[in-house]
Amino acid sequence: MSITEADRLAAEGVALELGGVQVKVRFNNRAKRGLEKRFGSLVRFERALNQARADGLDGPAITVCFDGLAAIVVGRPIIDARGRRIGEWTEERLDEALDNGRLAEFLDALTDAWNQAWPALDERSDDQGKAEGTTASTSPGRTTSPSPSSDSASPPTSSGT
Repeated sequence: MSITEADRLAAEGVALELGGVQVKVRFNNRAKRGLEKRFGSLVRFERALNQARADGLDGPAITVCFDGLAAIVVGRPIIDARGRRIGEWTEERLDEALDNGRLAEFLDALTDAWNQAWPALDERSDDQGKAEGTTASTSPGRTTSPSPSSDSASPPTSSGT
């Protein structure tokens, strides 16, 4: 099934219980900017997410969960089940809310939200979403495979923009 630009913009995100409250895991532009600050680029976040899914606890799964979720929730209000604001998400609150026994669930939520935010590379037309001189390998895309790409250690190339 192909994700259209309208679908991507209308994506509601993924509901996730975090610290006793429901949050929406959604990669809006604010969250994407946060990922760029934390990972250096969106491609590096995607690679780290793929690697965490492949390696589980034998890799940086806790860091990827924390940094991915922090980009989404830190600075946002915490809303209880009655719709009341009960505080604000901070890195410290997020750290306390992350239950390491639920890492697979957190990685799944991040992956599902990421897939909503970006169409799969093989579902894009040849020209859609690519700046002149770039290739599909430098663009974020659907995270479905638990194994990282073979060039996961190499930095992404610049699009010149």
